[in-house]
Amino acid sequence: MKAKIQFTEAGPHEWPVCPSCKKELREIKFRKRGWLTTLTVFWCPHCRSLLSTSTTFNG
Repeated sequence: MKAKIQFTEAGPHEWPVCPSCKKELREIKFRKRGWLTTLTVFWCPHCRSLLSTSTTFNG
């Protein structure tokens, strides 16, 4: 049997929590660098812990 993932829309009072400082993330900071390939870095505004990175090809 295949596993299924169910996606549900968050309620108006539900927010993600930073895995490091455990504060609600109502804002996420990011910075982009690059031209042909863009590297985007996302971090917590409270503790500045790295949350994610993303690389996008712009060609």
